[in-house]
Amino acid sequence: MAVRLDAPCHRPRATTRPGTLGIYGKSGIGRLGVALRVEGPRFAEFAARYLAEDTTYLAPTTRGERERLLGEGGPVLPAFGALRLDEITPVRLREWWSSEVTSRGRSTKTGRTYLDTLASVLA
Repeated sequence: MAVRLDAPCHRPRATTRPGTLGIYGKSGIGRLGVALRVEGPRFAEFAARYLAEDTTYLAPTTRGERERLLGEGGPVLPAFGALRLDEITPVRLREWWSSEVTSRGRSTKTGRTYLDTLASVLA
C-alpha cells in the first residue's frame, strides 16, 4: 500500500459550537499554551513518609536501623535528601558508592544495606 503525501490530514478537530465539548472538552487539554510546571518531590520527603508509614511491619531492630540510615547523620539522607527523585541517577549512585562505601573502607555487604534502604524508600 502506497502512502500519498498529498492526501489531506484527517485529524479530528475540536468543535467550538455552543453546547458541544469536542474531543478536547472545555478544559484546554491539547491546546497550545497550557503548560504546568510542577517540581518533583524530594528524596527527603519520601524518606520521611516511608519511615512514618511503611516501616510498621519491620522488626524493631530493622526499623531502628532504617531510621539511623535515613537520619541526618546517616549515610543516605545527607547525600540524596535535597535531590528530586528524577535526579537520583545511576551515575550519582556510583559516585555516592565510591565516596560512602569504597573510600571509607566499608564492606560490600554494608553498602548493599545502604542501597536496600534507599530502594525501600523508592519502592
